[in-house]
Amino acid sequence: SFYLPNLDGGGAERVMINLANNLIEQNYEVELILTKNQGKYNDFLNDKISVIDLNCLRVSHSLFKLVRVINNRKPKIIISALNHANIIVSLANLIAMNKSSHIMTVHNTIFKKKSFIKDYIILLLMRLFSIFSTAIVAVSESVRDELINQLFFNKKKTRVIYNPINCDHIKKQSQKISKKIILPKKF
Repeated sequence: SFYLPNLDGGGAERVMINLANNLIEQNYEVELILTKNQGKYNDFLNDKISVIDLNCLRVSHSLFKLVRVINNRKPKIIISALNHANIIVSLANLIAMNKSSHIMTVHNTIFKKKSFIKDYIILLLMRLFSIFSTAIVAVSESVRDELINQLFFNKKKTRVIYNPINCDHIKKQSQKISKKIILPKKF
């Protein structure tokens, strides 16, 4: 299972969709749990992927619905992205009767946002709940170093896995663009 707030757009959402699409094509059972099923990335999601809409306005309001989904669906692994979503999944998994392996993913350097105090509190909560996670995946060495050295995440649990690249999509996009470009005869 993958958990995201929505599919409104952003790098983390796109990465999760790429992973889900790839796994479903390799014949894994894949479901996407969304706080609210909305967003421009819905069109990129493989039709074979089950989408569970918790129909909540905020991630924090989805906690008990998520606990119910974990208990009913019994996923072996839940992969979450975005810091506030990582906290809710850890908490829901802690409350649920069925314990799933939880993999937190961190897609940004941790101290880059405008709302420093709010973000720092979220990061501290994420650090606290990371104790209950199976693994923490950082998308780069610098993100991993920040998690370990500044927030004291467990070094053994924290791994770097770079963002996947959808080569087929890139090729298709480049073909569309190359058809539109008309070069002058003398180039």
